[in-house]
Parts: sequence; C-alpha cells; structure tokens
Amino acid sequence: MAKISLSHTLFQKLFLALHHLSDRLNTEQFSQKDFFMSDHKNTRRSFLKQIIVGAAVLPVAGSICTQSATAQTVPNKAIDSSDPMAGNVGYVNDATTVDKAKFPKYAAGQHCKGCVLFLEGGKTVEGQTGEYGRCGLFMNGLVSANGWCNSFAAKVV
Repeated sequence: MAKISLSHTLFQKLFLALHHLSDRLNTEQFSQKDFFMSDHKNTRRSFLKQIIVGAAVLPVAGSICTQSATAQTVPNKAIDSSDPMAGNVGYVNDATTVDKAKFPKYAAGQHCKGCVLFLEGGKTVEGQTGEYGRCGLFMNGLVSANGWCNSFAAKVV
C-alpha cells in the first residue's frame, strides 16, 4: 500500500506542476467549446504542451502498472499455521487436523484445492511435500492444497 499511496502523491504533485506549466504557457484562454469547435490552427505552443503532458503521463502510467503486477507476486514459501493471519482464519496445512469443536463449519472432504480462493495450484515448495498454490487471503506465501481455513468456500462446478 505504501507504494500505491506514494505513487498517488507523486501523481498529484505531477498533475499540479503540469497544470501550473499549462497556465504559464497559455496566453489565451479557450472554453472547451471554442477549443473543439473553432477553426484555430494548431500552434507550436499547443503541440509542445501536448508533448510535455504525454511525456509526463507515460512514466506514471507505466509505474502504476508495474506496481500492480509486482504487488501480486507471492513468495515461494509455505504459509505456517503460526502466522498471525493464518491463526485469524484458522488455517491448517492438513485439513484432517482441523479442530471440529472450534470450527464447526468444517466438513470432511473440504480442503484448499476445492476452495474458490485457491488459485494457481500445482506449485511446489522446497523442503515440503505435496501440492501448493496461491490463496486470495494470503499474499505472503503459498497454502497447501490439502489445507483448510474457516474462509473455505466450495468451488461451483
């Protein structure tokens, strides 16, 4: 989130600087109707303004796209049951070890691989056996395909 709010603040500052520059370059003010409906000629000044705005917007747009792609990268490590987020949702690496008294929602046969939040299965984790995959809840690691948590929602076939 820090990267996104930093880029948002940077974008605001860039926008204000471009707006100020645009005001300084304008000697005549056109209304929107006059600008699009008149037969005024394209001037060197308007062309330069368009180039400056375009050159400023492209890097910002590129960095926002790169940050969103980077934000979705999940480390190739297994989520530990002692992780605070895992504890909040009752995640366990093996669904057969779920405390049924503590989590009455659990039913036999439920496991992460059958959950709508389980994405991109078929991954392996070094030092661990079995299949792992990305979960929509955990962005700091992978969950076991045989795991379970209280947020389980069965996939509709």
